[in-house]
Amino acid sequence: KDNLNGLAERNRIIKNLLAIKCKKLYDHMVNMYDVKPEMLVTEWVLDLFSHTIPLAQYKDFLSRFIKHKWKYLYQVIIQLFKEMTIFLVKIDDFGDIIEFVKKYVNNKTDWKTTLFEAE
Repeated sequence: KDNLNGLAERNRIIKNLLAIKCKKLYDHMVNMYDVKPEMLVTEWVLDLFSHTIPLAQYKDFLSRFIKHKWKYLYQVIIQLFKEMTIFLVKIDDFGDIIEFVKKYVNNKTDWKTTLFEAE
């Protein structure tokens, strides 16, 4: 039995949402440079951003996650990609796209706005 079915399903949902809500970015990342969204979001799904959102704001994230379930996590992820779109569509290298996303999320300081905008 595959114990990662839930993860695969969450990644599929995120990929579909990204294709709909961030079409320009999706076309650039996925269709032009073959960057699979699951390469970027799997860690976020598995640890619910516990390694990236500062503790002071993480309680707000968890409260909203408990209230809205997985839908809220999807909204936060889409919000992050919306914030990054203006930069990512200018990057024309597979590795540079992945590096930018990881650095953007890991170095992000204004989670409060992102979490609010996602709700």
